Amino acid sequence: MTTANRLPLFVLGLLILLPTGAQAQRISTVVDHADPVPQTPWVGTHHNYLLESSAGDTPANRLPGIASGPRSGATLAFGGLVGGALGFFAGGFSGVAVCGCSSGGGEYDALEAFFLGAAVGTAVTIPLGVHLSNHLEGSYLTALAVSIGISAVALAAAFALDDETASPALVLMIPVSQIISSVLIERRTTPRTLVVSD
Repeated sequence: MTTANRLPLFVLGLLILLPTGAQAQRISTVVDHADPVPQTPWVGTHHNYLLESSAGDTPANRLPGIASGPRSGATLAFGGLVGGALGFFAGGFSGVAVCGCSSGGGEYDALEAFFLGAAVGTAVTIPLGVHLSNHLEGSYLTALAVSIGISAVALAAAFALDDETASPALVLMIPVSQIISSVLIERRTTPRTLVVSD
């Protein structure tokens, strides 16, 4: 192929390559002048400790901030304990009042109505106490459903056993199980947020 024949091919190659190079330079210029994209949305103005970034646990990859999540397990359990105590007596006396055992009937009927009402009361107020102690941040309805389920299963088992030795222990396990389940559900359903300084 002669030089005259090669020249059109050379010119055609330049026409193809020059726009590509210009476009690459234009893209590079746009990227260089573009505003930096925030990697993580931050909320708030507080600062206390270093939060590890997803790039790794190195000082260069840490940002000042504080993670906000559920309250401590002890705080939530105490809230459930207080709520359960209030629900026990409120539900118990409500049960006696509803069945009318205070005005008639035997002492056993009144005691049975009291404990049935107390079971209902604690099933409602234990998860409520945990939820309130967590500043209403978790899922109360989920904890309430589990708490009612625990009461229903345990009471059914206690009546089925009809054992004076096993039944009281089984009944006492109801509030303990409700507190534990409510705390676990509250902690699991509490949204995690991050608060950092400006």
